[in-house]
Amino acid sequence: MRAVRWTAAARRSAELYLDYLNDQNPQASKRASLEIRSVSRQLTYVMTPGRPSVRWAGFREFSLRRWKKIIVFKILPDRISVVAFYDMRQDLNALPPPFE
Repeated sequence: MRAVRWTAAARRSAELYLDYLNDQNPQASKRASLEIRSVSRQLTYVMTPGRPSVRWAGFREFSLRRWKKIIVFKILPDRISVVAFYDMRQDLNALPPPFE
């Protein structure tokens, strides 16, 4: 089983979103936080989790449709590295590629 590690940028993006959501609706923030943690754990148990990214070669994506977010990650030999936490509503094709 591989460990899941979030980069500082991905973690910060998720934290900012949860802080914003908490200001709007604390219960929704708790649900979103639980779902993000659950997905993070799921990444370790599935051989090839998520789907291949059509935007960034070598990366994979997991959609959190309820929250309109995308977790972008890379499967490495010793771990899964979550490199970005994006909003689906932004123009993802205009973003620079995420890096580890």
